Amino acid sequence: MLPDFATPDSCEEEEEEEEEEALLAAENPGGGDGEEPVDFASDLDLSIADIKSGGYSGIPAPSAPRPSLRMVPRTGRTVYVKNNVDVARSFKLLAIQVAQNRLRRDSQQQKFHERGGKKRKRLESERWRKRFQKGFKATVSRVRELTAQGW
Repeated sequence: MLPDFATPDSCEEEEEEEEEEALLAAENPGGGDGEEPVDFASDLDLSIADIKSGGYSGIPAPSAPRPSLRMVPRTGRTVYVKNNVDVARSFKLLAIQVAQNRLRRDSQQQKFHERGGKKRKRLESERWRKRFQKGFKATVSRVRELTAQGW
């Protein structure tokens, strides 16, 4: 019975075979089918030194896309009056945006300074209330679902 591991003699033989194959491949780079080897690098006028130094100008350097927004305070609060939207509808859209962004709440909180400890406690309380509300709504929806099934 043969062992599962390779002996030093078999390793040397495998290395010699690989060296012979490498030499044959170097002598006949076309693969032995009689075709001429194709040198793809001959048409490239490029060297590694050019790439490292950044001196090669054939390929443009990638650039990050520039945002087309003007970042001014009124950017998110602007509603344009166009042909298909009248003034009343525009004011309604603006009121909806103000409500969604909770601007009234922010302005009330920014009227007075809130010290750090109070702010942490308030934010922790708000997070807890939000988690509790989410769990409560999930429980209520599950009860409704089970009631609809006849439980």
